[in-house]
Amino acid sequence: MSSQNILLPEQVQECQDLLNQLSCVLYTRFVLAADGSIAELHVLAGRARAPKQIVRDIQSALLARYGIEIDYKVISVAQIDAGENAFSAAAPVRLICSDVFLSCGKTEASARVTLSLGENLFIGEASGGTDLYSRQMMLASATINAVNRYLGMEAFRVQDVRTAHVAGAPAILVAVCFRGDILLGAARAEEFDSSYSVVRSALDAVNRRVCCAI
Repeated sequence: MSSQNILLPEQVQECQDLLNQLSCVLYTRFVLAADGSIAELHVLAGRARAPKQIVRDIQSALLARYGIEIDYKVISVAQIDAGENAFSAAAPVRLICSDVFLSCGKTEASARVTLSLGENLFIGEASGGTDLYSRQMMLASATINAVNRYLGMEAFRVQDVRTAHVAGAPAILVAVCFRGDILLGAARAEEFDSSYSVVRSALDAVNRRVCCAI
């Protein structure tokens, strides 16, 4: 636990990760003084909540978790339009796959994935080579592009797709970059449904974050 508003350098990322889980908060960045005190805290947030509410949440979270008492005057909140549906507290957000389309030519392939939330549709597209790995990367990228379209920002990026065997069954693993971290998703590789398996794995990697408002 820290005293008052002193933040150790090794605590910065951990505190930012905590604050990034708060409702409406997208990104945070601490600026420390020479003595380790918090000189500035910059916050990028959605518009679904008032800045004063966001500041109070930040103060409460830092005090409860780390014993840090931060002055509201050092917190600056910038708000943007960023897929406000992602910040609804009424019910968890769960994007589901409505359609997958994969087209392969001689030298190039393209993928289109449609996700749905209620009656709203979000379409993501990607293109690349025709080999198996390229097609899987396209499907994962198209899925994540659709998620980003729903959020209204480029929050996620596909890093890698792999096929593995888990408990004797084939599985698709998708790695997604998010704020410097790697999120992993997995789905069983169905013999006659490999495209959907990639999509389900990509969604498995990010759906928890989307449910928690990023």
